[in-house]
Formats: sequence, C-alpha cells, structure tokens
Amino acid sequence: MRLADFRILLASDDTPGALVAVDWVRRHFEPARTRVTVVTVLVPPPAQWEAVAGAPLWADVAETDLVPETKARLAAFTPDVIVRRGDPVREIRAAAESVRPDLIVMGHRGLKGIERWMMGSVAKGVVDASDCPVLVIPEIRPGRARSA
Repeated sequence: MRLADFRILLASDDTPGALVAVDWVRRHFEPARTRVTVVTVLVPPPAQWEAVAGAPLWADVAETDLVPETKARLAAFTPDVIVRRGDPVREIRAAAESVRPDLIVMGHRGLKGIERWMMGSVAKGVVDASDCPVLVIPEIRPGRARSA
C-alpha cells in the first residue's frame, strides 16, 4: 500500500470532543496523501417528542449544513461526508464497512461514572465492533490535565 492510498474514516458531530480528533487528523496527515471520509450520525429523538411536535423532528434537517466546522477545518483534504441516521455505533460501523478505511479516528468526551453509565460510550462501542484500527482522541477539558 502506498501512503497516498491511506483512508481515514473520521466520526464527527462538530462537538468539542469531535473537533479535537479533526484537528489531530489535520496535524498528522498530508491532504495529498490521505483520503478522509467524515461520518456524522443523526440520533432520532424519542418518539414521545415527535408525538408532542406532531411531526418528525429531524425530517427537515439539511444534511449539507451538518458538521460545518469539521468541513472547514478539513477543507484541504476535500473530505467526503456521509450522513447516517440511527444508533451511532451501528451507523459508524456500517460506514466503515462501506468505506473500508485503514483507520477510524474519533473523539471522546471523557465522561466518567454515572454520566458514562447513562449515556454509554460510542467510542468503546466502535472499538469493540471494528475490524480496523480505531484511534480515540480524548477531549482535554479545562482543569483536567493529561496524565504523563
């Protein structure tokens, strides 16, 4: 495999944790030698919310408007963007099956304890389900130093 053939699947939702991963890719890879595909997953709202609203809440989301900061930061790579709807772990895995990346890169919000128990960890689910290497870049929050 030539370096020019290196394919990255970058999971991003434009949150601070995801943008840490975006910036890592930008710093460590050359646009001319790397093909970046961004996957973002829309998670459906609870059915009760749609019942109150009287209509699907995400039906009119303009997919071209998603992840603008990710696209701006990766402009030199001219990334492809895949928008999927559903469970993030399952949909990132499905995107990986389609793209066949050499590496999946994603951020991690660093939730601990009860937050992680309640919300789960997309990163852990992707790592556990992936057939290729997954690099998880942690979000560094103010007041939380990186361990040496």
